[in-house]
Amino acid sequence: MKYLGTKIIICLIIFFYSLTSLQLMYGDINIPVSDFFAMILGLIFLFVVIGEYFLSNEFPRINTTGIASYSLFILTALISIKNASSVSECVKFLFRMPVFYYSVYFVAIGTFFIWFDKKTLHKFYHFFCISSLLIALLSIITSIYRMSMGIFWGILEIPFITNNHKSLAVTLAGNISFLIAMSLNVKKHVRFFYYVSIVVCLIAIILSCSKAAWMTVVIILGLWGVPKLNRQIYLKPILVIFFILIIISTGAYIYLKLSLEKEVVSAEKHRYVLAWYAVQSFMNYPVLGNGIGSFTLGVKDLNDSLKKCGYHNFSELDAHGLVFKLLSETGCAGFLTFSLFYLSIVLSVYRNYKIQKYRNPYWGRLFYGCFTTLVSIYFINSFFGTDTYNPRLWFPLAFISAHLYLTPKIA
Repeated sequence: MKYLGTKIIICLIIFFYSLTSLQLMYGDINIPVSDFFAMILGLIFLFVVIGEYFLSNEFPRINTTGIASYSLFILTALISIKNASSVSECVKFLFRMPVFYYSVYFVAIGTFFIWFDKKTLHKFYHFFCISSLLIALLSIITSIYRMSMGIFWGILEIPFITNNHKSLAVTLAGNISFLIAMSLNVKKHVRFFYYVSIVVCLIAIILSCSKAAWMTVVIILGLWGVPKLNRQIYLKPILVIFFILIIISTGAYIYLKLSLEKEVVSAEKHRYVLAWYAVQSFMNYPVLGNGIGSFTLGVKDLNDSLKKCGYHNFSELDAHGLVFKLLSETGCAGFLTFSLFYLSIVLSVYRNYKIQKYRNPYWGRLFYGCFTTLVSIYFINSFFGTDTYNPRLWFPLAFISAHLYLTPKIA
């Protein structure tokens, strides 16, 4: 029963962080429900750490993975503000996004995972399975509703659920590898439930028509299939054919999108303009960028010019891709320090996988699931996603980093 309250709150976050339109509002203030629960955990974390220090005169074990490189990123982001047109807005963004998600989601929630025992960590896999199944069913319903309205490729906003139906599929795609890893570790009767959840998730992802979710799943399934190639030669041609079909279907998908729906054509133009603006911003200040959080502010200033060119309102759009976001706002320095932070987690996870896959296959499979999740999320977010400061990136990072502390000791 220890930490029961925090375990319940974490379970709520696992389910709610994909529901982007479910927000608490008070006057001009609005906050996503998942962030609200995360703030509660952040406060509990502070009280526990301070209390532990006064009682034992030492700090408890805390998730400090990549703290040096991320501190350099925050310092770079802080310095970059000198190039911003609105210093106050950029300072607000710095603490609301990069600082909040690292300190609350990664450090605080990641630390709670560390304080739990290994058995509890594995139970969270089961809740990932249940949560993914529920979200997948919700995603399927929204897709059916979308298609019934004649919207096949486009985006649909569902009140109190999501401002973009594809965000549900992106969340599911990130969870797939966790489900595959644990399905290989559980007993047969539980494994069947994992298989059902995985299949339903894949159906939801296919129906969502989300390129990012599709590509994430392709990368994950490819990475899970590669280790089997050395043992089963017949899988090689099957995998090659699979990827050829993916390339052909993706090309057909893009062609249909661009030729059938005017809204989709407009959306693709939006992506092009956003990428163009990011490159221009980067060229102005290639070392430190235009200032953390400046991208959307700059896009707002472009509204009048864009409308004259026939484009829609860009005021609520962010950079589509971690590369564009970081380079335009924090320059080469910010991009390199953030990438170094992410790479430090990837390398630590992979090192543990290489050691544990023979010494302790149970943990080896979990670490490989974590590794494939990290690789796929980073690749997709580099050029397609808008999750640089979003629970869809930071919650899995916190969950994965806890494995580095709870794994059996390695030499």
